[in-house]
Amino acid sequence: MRLVIAGSGSQGDTRPYLALAEGMRARGHDAVVCLDRTGRDAADALGLDFRELGGDFRTHLDGGRGMRALEKADGGLSGLMLFRDVAREHSQQWITTIAAAAHDHRADVVLGSGLAIFAALTAAEITGSRPAVAGAFPLSPTRSSPPP
Repeated sequence: MRLVIAGSGSQGDTRPYLALAEGMRARGHDAVVCLDRTGRDAADALGLDFRELGGDFRTHLDGGRGMRALEKADGGLSGLMLFRDVAREHSQQWITTIAAAAHDHRADVVLGSGLAIFAALTAAEITGSRPAVAGAFPLSPTRSSPPP
C-alpha cells in the first residue's frame, strides 16, 4: 500500500503519525509524511520521505495570540478560533502539498489528522486516493489515559 500521512499541530499531533509511517514502512508499505517543519528532523532521522506543510504550528503558540488563547478561560473557544484561523491561512498550501505527494507516490490512501484533515480529504478527492482520518489521542479510557 502507498500511504500519504498529513497532519499539522504540536509534536503530540505529529509524532504518532511518524511512528505509523515507520511501522507501515517496516511492513513493506510506502509511506510519505506531510507535516509542518517541526516534524522534519524526526522524519529525516527515521529515513521517511517528508513534505513540509506551511505554517510552523509552534510559532502560532509561542507568545502572542496563541498563548492568550490557551490561557483564556472561555471553555476553549479562543483556542478553537485560533485553530480555525491557522487552518484557514494555510489550507490551500496544505492541499497543494498533500495532493502533490499523493500524485508523486501514486497513493492508495491519504490519511489526515488534526488541522490537516480537510486538506487531506480534499487532496484525496483531487488525486482519486482513498481518504482516511485519524486522531492521535485516546477517545476512550486506557491504562495510560484513565478517565478523569
